[in-house]
Amino acid sequence: MPFTGSCLCGACTYEYSGDAGPGIACHCTSCRRYTGGLASFNLGVEAAKHKWTKKDGLASYLDTCDKGEGPRRWFCSKCGSPLATTLEYDPKPMFLKAGALDDLDGVMPEISVHLFYPSAARATAKGWDFAGQTLLKGMPGSEQVSAK
Repeated sequence: MPFTGSCLCGACTYEYSGDAGPGIACHCTSCRRYTGGLASFNLGVEAAKHKWTKKDGLASYLDTCDKGEGPRRWFCSKCGSPLATTLEYDPKPMFLKAGALDDLDGVMPEISVHLFYPSAARATAKGWDFAGQTLLKGMPGSEQVSAK
């Protein structure tokens, strides 16, 4: 199902031509700081099916991660909205920020994958239930862990 997304000011827009992937929450320190929340909420998609349709303020920042290679953080330089994350070490996946989806309710599935789960203590203290969800120690491909 195709869908679209944009930043707060409208300077950056995109369209996606494939099916929505899993709902993913990342609890690493970088993602929390990047989004300003307890976790970064994302929609996993195939990067090849994503297209920036308006890039007036599009900028990126190459971050670091547990693999020693960075996720690239895509954001609007005009309004500061976080838009997406791509992986320098794997060009296939893309993680679209849930808040940038134009039709959040129609596109975003329930969160089913948690990255950097050991860092989710704050979320757990807030009463989040991780039962039945995929919990990873780090980035995609890392060791799966059990709920605390």
